[in-house]
Amino acid sequence: MSELNTYENKVKERDYKFAYGGFFLRLIAYLIDILVIASIFQIVSAMVYIDPDLNFFGIPIRALVKLGITLLYFFLMTYITKGRTLGKFILGLRVISLTSDRLSLSQIFLREVCGRFVQDKIKILYLFVGISPKKQSVFDMLLDTTVVKENIFKALYEK
Repeated sequence: MSELNTYENKVKERDYKFAYGGFFLRLIAYLIDILVIASIFQIVSAMVYIDPDLNFFGIPIRALVKLGITLLYFFLMTYITKGRTLGKFILGLRVISLTSDRLSLSQIFLREVCGRFVQDKIKILYLFVGISPKKQSVFDMLLDTTVVKENIFKALYEK
């Protein structure tokens, strides 16, 4: 019985009600990241010529390259920096797992690649951040992750 109880405590979702990063902070961080991605895309475009008329199954290659850079940026930055992108770093935000001490590779991949792809196609889904109690997007809810204000999180919740 105690073994089962220990397991339940490990996967029990944590509540960091004073530290959640709100909609507008996350929006500003996202806009900063988009500026960084646009700069990276301009650098890549200057180094490698991409024919504007070239398509892949009716989708312009330039759009596919930009999508690839975007998804790769969010995935790699979140993975390498343990939950931060440049925009989140500037604003003092971090993605955390609500059920574990660390983000798993699958949480990062699903959140930053799959989640971002879907939410960029259906932008209204971003509004969930503003109305959910834990300031979570749809994919944050599915993956038990959220964004916190790092200074408050460290002061109140880290041991």
